Amino acid sequence: MLKAHPPHPLRAQALGLLRQRQVIEPTAVLVAQDVVSFSQQHELLCRLQWKRCGVWVVCTPLITFSSSLVNSTILISILLCAMTGNSMATKFHHPNMEEKMTHLHFYVHSNFIGSNPMAPIRVVKGPKNETTLFGSILVMDNPVTAGPEIETELIGQAQGFAVGVVRDNSNLLYIVNLVFTGGKYKGSTLSAQCRTTSECWIIGGTGKFRLARGYGMLKSYSINKTTGVVIVEIDAFVLHY
Repeated sequence: MLKAHPPHPLRAQALGLLRQRQVIEPTAVLVAQDVVSFSQQHELLCRLQWKRCGVWVVCTPLITFSSSLVNSTILISILLCAMTGNSMATKFHHPNMEEKMTHLHFYVHSNFIGSNPMAPIRVVKGPKNETTLFGSILVMDNPVTAGPEIETELIGQAQGFAVGVVRDNSNLLYIVNLVFTGGKYKGSTLSAQCRTTSECWIIGGTGKFRLARGYGMLKSYSINKTTGVVIVEIDAFVLHY
């Protein structure tokens, strides 16, 4: 049964603290501007009471919140939940569906030099005073193969984007859809999020991976600094129906 939830009671306080933080020491960078005026956006989900809306990259340190130190990630999470207005929640259950575990092993190929088709494309560049990728957005469409060589069986494409969210350039935030174009899972997809670390989390899927959840272990298989080709080996463990 669907149940509507009222806006989070901390919404106004979170918005006020975030605005105050930006006045004292800016830690959010506007990387994409909306051309629609704020008065025309009141029907949209974006209801921040700033003059304009857009895409922001946030990197906020610890702040004082109700006499205690709270990580800004929690604050931003509350803020994002509050902005969506009344949320809906539902419990899913189907007596004829049995959950199972699938182990996937594959390789993702990237090329970070030149105009190679495997190279990610930077669609938004960070502020001029930034010497790192902070504030930049890169879009990718990389081949996924069953083996480490690019000539091996092509099973899909890793399509998504990466955002520079750390000022020291140590990490990128990746949002990726693994679209299966061949093999037994052709037509299905997996959605994942990760940082530039050794682990990612699987948050959903379609086709044979409906209601998917799980994790993936990432390992650099090879890095060629001359050609710019990077091959990442991934072991994914997926629970699905």
